[in-house]
Amino acid sequence: MHIFSRNKKIGILDSYLLQNSLRVHVLSIANLQEINDQYFVREKSFRKIYYYCKEIGIKNTLLKVLSRSREKIRNKKYFSMGIGKIIQSTSALFQPEQTIYFIATNHPACPERIVIHEKLAFLANAIDYSWLSEKNIVWLEKLNSEKKFSELLAWSPYSGIPISDSTITSILGDIKQFWKSISLEKSNIIPLYKKTSVSETKSPKNKLATKTAKNAVLFGYGNYAKTIILPNLHKKIIVSTIHEIDPTQLLPMRKNIIYDSSPYLRQNLKHDVYFVAGYHHTHVDIAIAGLQSGADVVVEKPLITSQKELEKLISVMRQSSSRLYACFQRRYHQFNDYVYHDFKLKRGDPISYYAIIYEESLPQLHWYHWPNSRSAIISNGCHWVDHFLFLNNFSAVLTSSVQKTKNGEIIIVVELINGATLSLTLSHTGSARIGMQEYVELRSGENTAKISNGNNYHAENSSRIIRRSKINKYESYKKMYHLISKNIIEKNGPPLNDSWEQVERVSSLILSLDKEV
Repeated sequence: MHIFSRNKKIGILDSYLLQNSLRVHVLSIANLQEINDQYFVREKSFRKIYYYCKEIGIKNTLLKVLSRSREKIRNKKYFSMGIGKIIQSTSALFQPEQTIYFIATNHPACPERIVIHEKLAFLANAIDYSWLSEKNIVWLEKLNSEKKFSELLAWSPYSGIPISDSTITSILGDIKQFWKSISLEKSNIIPLYKKTSVSETKSPKNKLATKTAKNAVLFGYGNYAKTIILPNLHKKIIVSTIHEIDPTQLLPMRKNIIYDSSPYLRQNLKHDVYFVAGYHHTHVDIAIAGLQSGADVVVEKPLITSQKELEKLISVMRQSSSRLYACFQRRYHQFNDYVYHDFKLKRGDPISYYAIIYEESLPQLHWYHWPNSRSAIISNGCHWVDHFLFLNNFSAVLTSSVQKTKNGEIIIVVELINGATLSLTLSHTGSARIGMQEYVELRSGENTAKISNGNNYHAENSSRIIRRSKINKYESYKKMYHLISKNIIEKNGPPLNDSWEQVERVSSLILSLDKEV
């Protein structure tokens, strides 16, 4: 399908048709409000690039810049209303060929087709609008509308946010009145010279050769996948299929990749490896499908967002011979080896963990705020909780507590049976010069190791400085995906995958902390 601007059109995939939804051919659309606070949109700053180059290196910085520069089309989303004709329906309330009013809560300015939830559609009479035609789209752009749609602005069917009937009722009256009162100009008409066919997938003319390599599928084609996962995979793992819910995120599309806007794998398709990096609450269902199909599954944090998900995942892991790898990159940090050596410790000896974490303030409409994404403990804090348990050989938890301050900071305290203590503060107050920043102290006996921003290490005891070291913190990501890839390919090295016991221990603690927020 196409999305239109005043001087060009861009071809993208159709959005996936969810249950209780409608695929609509757009006949007219009016952009009521541009959605400006949904994504991280980086300012163009040579100083910022300089700081990032010093922090993570030139190559990693260039990958970030390239990835963000390709998100310009994705970033342009609008809250709109319009009139359209139903093409496909998974709703019991509507049928194909019906004309409807619709509310487009989070879409490009002028799309050829959209997919909307059934609650955002209302029957209309095409006879009332003699100017409607399937040969063109009537487009009214960037109207100065009052901001009275806050409940629905940037709403997504994946969010877990319910749609209020009272809000819908009030908007319906506005829609009818608006379309009956408009006056059209020639500039409002976007001709459709050639209609496109509905397509949620794009198959390549020449598929990637995977006879001597593992055939992999990636779920979630965001900035992390583009800059961290794909550049660091072993050459014998070939990602042949990419699933991404937002088709505008897939641009530009490579010729030899299968692209799909479905959140889940299509039936009767087989892959050796699943890489899971989409919306957090989709991770478990995809991981379970992969394990049950016999694939190895590599899951970006968090593994789970609810107790029900955890129980389902553990049940499948206990029965499956496939491997699940949790992508907590701090497990692969070079400083871990330094700590054991410098402190003269063996696995399981207590290492107390004191950390202050600054995370960039999220855009107001960012998906991390969704109910389905849960709290900052699950979305981000899980990194340091997991690292603490990992360093202590996943010792059992003795006590845990959480406090949330008035300014939104989260303070976590955990004590393990082996005697180790975690004190973790998550904050959005501070400098965003280089994005996320962290300060960690690891203590055992008379030894202390100070780690700043994942790249500076300073270890000392009561009598001397033991070691100073500085590395590129992105090396832990590279090492993680390289070793996991190698482990999947060779199968004969020490297993790096997570046991169901480890998943249960880490996830149970994270869920119990999340409940207290």
